[in-house]
Amino acid sequence: MKKPTKYKKNIKQSLRNKILNLRRKSAIKICLKKLRDKISNKTSSESLVPVSLVEVLSTSKKIESLLDKSIKHNIFSKNYVARKKAQIHSKIYHKHCF
Repeated sequence: MKKPTKYKKNIKQSLRNKILNLRRKSAIKICLKKLRDKISNKTSSESLVPVSLVEVLSTSKKIESLLDKSIKHNIFSKNYVARKKAQIHSKIYHKHCF
């Protein structure tokens, strides 16, 4: 017996959504790694100049935006995103203020 077309369509949609979710997750992980490198005061890849606070804050703003969008797309839970944001802010504060 053949499967109805709605089942095939559902399978295609779930695969497409899985790929999109993995792409969004990996983008967030890459940005978090970049921020971690910038916070640890490593030099930027283009030059040997230390990273400034402005660059760190702009990267953190981008990450917060991606994390908020991930809540909307049901990739991460609200609690996970809140914890990540708090961790980011505490790392920035402790590194650049003390």
